[in-house]
This record gives sequence, C-alpha cells and structure tokens, in this order.
Amino acid sequence: MSFYDEYLKYKDFDVKGYLETVTDNEVNKSLKKSKLNIYDFLNLISPTASKYIEQIAQKSRETALYNFGKTISLYAPLYISNYCSNECSYC
Repeated sequence: MSFYDEYLKYKDFDVKGYLETVTDNEVNKSLKKSKLNIYDFLNLISPTASKYIEQIAQKSRETALYNFGKTISLYAPLYISNYCSNECSYC
C-alpha cells in the first residue's frame, strides 16, 4: 500500500470535526491500548486529551523505551577526501 492509497482513504475525513467530538472515555481507552490506530492518535491529540498530558507523556516514554531502548543513534558521514560522489539531496 502506498502513501497515496492512505491519502485517498482519509482525503475527505473531517479531522477538526472528529477532534471536537472526542470524549474523556475515548482518550482513556486509547491510553490503555498497546497498539494504537489512527483514531487513537487523533484521540490523544484532541483538545479533550490536554487534561491527560502526563499520562500521554508516560505512555510515550514507555513506548519509546520498548521500541528503541536507551540508545541514541547518530548518523555522521565520514569522508577520507574532500570530494563526495554520492550526490545526496542534503548536500
């Protein structure tokens, strides 16, 4: 499935309208889930969820530690000469 397919799936979705209708119960259900879907994500960024910012931060920390551990990954291109033949987009 491509990004464009996902875009078409949600193209006409009323995000603002959905965010305005999220309830405390929906936010709590999303916080208790181990695997979130798009609606859970919207529940957690809704105005209603602002009351639960500490619980959201704790869930985020737990998820990050589970997925990545206590590591920091850095990418530093190392070149022997002052000439690069990669033609990277950031250069």
